[in-house]
Amino acid sequence: FEDAADKGRQARSLAAGRQTAAEQGADAALESAKAAVSASDGLARSIHLEPERRALLARARLALTEATVYRQHGDFGNAAVAARRAENLAGQVRSHAAAVAARYADAQTVARWQRWKQETVDWSRRTKRAAIVVSKEAHTLTLFVAGVAVKTYSADMGLNWIADKQHAGDGATPEGRYRIVARKANGQSIYYKALLLDYPNAEDRAEFSRARKAGEVPASAAIGGLIEIHGEGGRGRDWTRGCVAVTNRDMDELFRRVPVGTPVTIVGNDDFGSIAGFAARHRDGSAGR
Repeated sequence: FEDAADKGRQARSLAAGRQTAAEQGADAALESAKAAVSASDGLARSIHLEPERRALLARARLALTEATVYRQHGDFGNAAVAARRAENLAGQVRSHAAAVAARYADAQTVARWQRWKQETVDWSRRTKRAAIVVSKEAHTLTLFVAGVAVKTYSADMGLNWIADKQHAGDGATPEGRYRIVARKANGQSIYYKALLLDYPNAEDRAEFSRARKAGEVPASAAIGGLIEIHGEGGRGRDWTRGCVAVTNRDMDELFRRVPVGTPVTIVGNDDFGSIAGFAARHRDGSAGR
């Protein structure tokens, strides 16, 4: 009987050990999944995700909820499985976001943006006239006069601001060197006042033609237009269809200081910022796996 009792105790001890290991595994998987889903949620707040990517993120959240419920009911095996599924789905969202952000870490792209900005500032210095530089990542519009930055305004961008504009309806704010071709006031703009830019310019049309031939944009897509700096901004989020929006008070200031013909240069960033850091970390982490 003592042998039988000992064996029973050993069996219970082994079972408890297995349960503890399973519980620990489930908890570790849950913590990892929570971190992955939280990171992807953060990305979704700053990087526009296409509907299918948002659907992936929704599935990741659902899987995380399922994992939590399984854990609460002591089903550690299914909790771990659901947690790993949540982490995998969140990882797919992160990989997509990193691909979108990759050009912000590309040295040639950043150098081009820096050159555009410098040439615009140099023009302002030579001519003693006003010029504008918009930084999409920084969400700023800087007014230069005679080569000196006289004021920087906060700005809202297109819903899909992180991308360069490819076609009408993509929600992206274009990058390039433009000029103000019209000033809209007195009811001419639904956004208080507006400064119309000459998008698409010759470079934009050439790039659109190339992208269409390469199949990078839908054959039915149009290049788009009516890109403006306009009012009704200051919402603390990116909401326009590609325009740059500032507050109405800031729009009044700009209207007083910039005439038709003023250069407006729009860049992704003029240095390696946080988005570049995210893309580089993802790239380096992927290379290490």
